[in-house]
Amino acid sequence: MDNGVNRKSEIIKTLLVVLAILLASMLLEATLFNLRHLTTRAIDFDDSQLVINRNSDYSITISNIDQVVRTVYMEVDFGETGILRTRAGVEHRDKNSQRTHFVYLINGYDRSFYLTLGAMGDVSFVTVTLHDTRLTLQNVVLNTSIPWVFMWPRVIMLSLGAFLFYFWKKHKVGSILFNPQSKVQRLADAGVLLTTTTIMLLAMAFTVNFGWIPNSDASTPWQPPPDWGGHHRLNDRMVESILRGQLHLDIPVHESLLSATQPYSLQYRIENNVIVAWDHVFFEGRYYNYFGIVPTVIAHLPYYLITGNHVSATVTTMLFSAIALIGIYFLWREVFSRYFGDSSYSLYIFGLIFLLFGTNLMVLSADAGIYQSVIAAATMFSVWGIFFILRSTRDTERLNRKFVFWGVLFMALAVGCRPTAIFASLLVPALLWPYFIKKDFGKKTVIDFIALALPYMVIGGALMWYNYARFGSITEFGHSYHITIENHQVIMQVGLLGYLQRGFDGLWAYLFSPVVLRSTFPFILPSHPTGLFAGHHVRTALMGAFVFPAMWFPVAVFYLRKMKEMRFVIALIVVSLLLMIFSGVLVGVAPRYSVDFYWMLSLAAAICICAVSKKALAHNEAVGAVVRRIGVAVFAVSGIMLVLWGARGEAFAIFHNNPVVIQYLIDLFTIF
Repeated sequence: MDNGVNRKSEIIKTLLVVLAILLASMLLEATLFNLRHLTTRAIDFDDSQLVINRNSDYSITISNIDQVVRTVYMEVDFGETGILRTRAGVEHRDKNSQRTHFVYLINGYDRSFYLTLGAMGDVSFVTVTLHDTRLTLQNVVLNTSIPWVFMWPRVIMLSLGAFLFYFWKKHKVGSILFNPQSKVQRLADAGVLLTTTTIMLLAMAFTVNFGWIPNSDASTPWQPPPDWGGHHRLNDRMVESILRGQLHLDIPVHESLLSATQPYSLQYRIENNVIVAWDHVFFEGRYYNYFGIVPTVIAHLPYYLITGNHVSATVTTMLFSAIALIGIYFLWREVFSRYFGDSSYSLYIFGLIFLLFGTNLMVLSADAGIYQSVIAAATMFSVWGIFFILRSTRDTERLNRKFVFWGVLFMALAVGCRPTAIFASLLVPALLWPYFIKKDFGKKTVIDFIALALPYMVIGGALMWYNYARFGSITEFGHSYHITIENHQVIMQVGLLGYLQRGFDGLWAYLFSPVVLRSTFPFILPSHPTGLFAGHHVRTALMGAFVFPAMWFPVAVFYLRKMKEMRFVIALIVVSLLLMIFSGVLVGVAPRYSVDFYWMLSLAAAICICAVSKKALAHNEAVGAVVRRIGVAVFAVSGIMLVLWGARGEAFAIFHNNPVVIQYLIDLFTIF
């Protein structure tokens, strides 16, 4: 009876806490988060003396003001132009200086048309000029109140965050130990995995303009993704070629390319007006696909055979990424159970959140396409391959051959998606070598070797045949004959010093590229890497690994080197560094290339953080508790940073294709 009364009392108390948190969040929303409305609500302003001059259809000047101006409202007619956003310059002169503000006005999102001017003293004139001359600036209004907006998503986020903090402290979740058998913990794991996948799916979905205008009755027509054609249809054309029984693409080659003496030189093609199929492989008078064949065979071809239509590379990018995230979950669970089974569940769950975003797969989803699809596929197979290899070593006395076979099969298939995935296979001997060196040679050892070698031999043999049938070389995947900016036939002709410069440049860019902090969502601005680069490669803005606090911890491997899990960590770090160097030497520096190794570097960092916590706990319980909290905080901060970085993506596609979403998020996370 007492238990029932206590339970009822506990439920009532929890409900009261939830209600109090909700009311407090609503109060904050109505006051603090509406300061822009409250501070501009009542401004004395005399508009009788204003002189309004229309400079053009897209520019208006208001002069003879001589009063304080706090806000500017710009009424813009987007008409039927289909333009999603425009940049506007707002110039003003006050008693201190003359300044120009630059803002983005979003089609249909009325809140973006208001600007808080920040002028000091009386303003003499204001000029508003649209940068896109196709649009019409209908009117400019000074000192109008910024609308009051109640954003329920923000109320829910604040309430949920506050309640989770209350729940965490009340039930001392930080001190709960990891328990693989706990249904509650498994449910929490599933929630984290589902939330992560949903965030990535939304990042991909909102790269398309759906005409959704939050907090507004306005709407714009839905604009489906364009049919890019050209090299964006390489996988589609590869499917059609396979069904015709051929390995080359059925694309006509222009006579100017057939007669070109330097077909792979961009400068030669420009000077001689050579017409090419961009980003294709050209060899002996035919075009080929240089992307890995495995994603085409496992996804694009079956979909076409079943439906008669081609599947979008955007969809396959998300599919491969989602399966890779599930693989990360199982891999981290296996690692944590193996090495840190008696540690805090908080370290495990926050480590999982960090690792899911630490794959950098969200960068692919936020700019999904044909380039991203093959990288996601290679990551998917590599992650699952390493999971099965690690799972095969659970028994310290003998290998589980079934898991070895599946692990090696997936590692081999990863190479068929992206040749650079061969580096991930270096992790296989790091995990399996101890099991072979302690064995006496015999029948069981031979069978183990067969389970290990057979998938590599079969898949590797098929890939070598595929390469030889196309280019006459078992190691040529087509990059030497690539029609793009870079001339791959001469790309390595920079000498030893050039190789060293490129390798150093790759390491420097992927590890130390800084980030600029901003006051509005997504709060970060990646920078273009600078260094000793020799030659010409892709170089796009990115964030170095050391920007994320969790990535500082792999240096602890020198202190922790005697722990049994450090052999795996060292292998992860070495392979990651090799991939950075390889990328710098051969392909360049871009966020999408970092996906090849980020999951490995993130896994190494997560293991080191947990190992440091375990070591501290063994030394002193109080010190261990402090280190555990630091580890959780590091995981949380790094995870948030990775979400923001992923939302921006490689090209900030969400902002370009659906700017209303980004503007809504800017408003959602803005107080003043």
